[in-house]
Amino acid sequence: MAGLKPMEADVRLGARLKRLRDGAGITQRQAAEVVGVSAAQFQKYEKGTNAISDLSLAKVARLLGRPITDFLDALEADAPEDCATDDLIRTVTGSVIAHLASLEGRALIAGATRPA
Repeated sequence: MAGLKPMEADVRLGARLKRLRDGAGITQRQAAEVVGVSAAQFQKYEKGTNAISDLSLAKVARLLGRPITDFLDALEADAPEDCATDDLIRTVTGSVIAHLASLEGRALIAGATRPA
């Protein structure tokens, strides 16, 4: 699938992830270790090249001491009014929030927030 552009939602979420991580003074390597991926993979999350999983996002949110909604809010707040991806962004945001609210999502978050 070479040549395909990353989904706009992944790019927006990645940009917010990088901004909040930088603001907290956490390195990509530190965040990658918490998530359990390489620094190169974490960089792909921040660039939006690869989508970050719900569980990994929950782990990063905990590391940064931020509610997960700080990341998800970026999907709608950053989109221009006439953006063709508005519907997609709303769908992705709603889908992620619904998943996190489910029993499985709560279990993922609980697992990600347990002290090591």
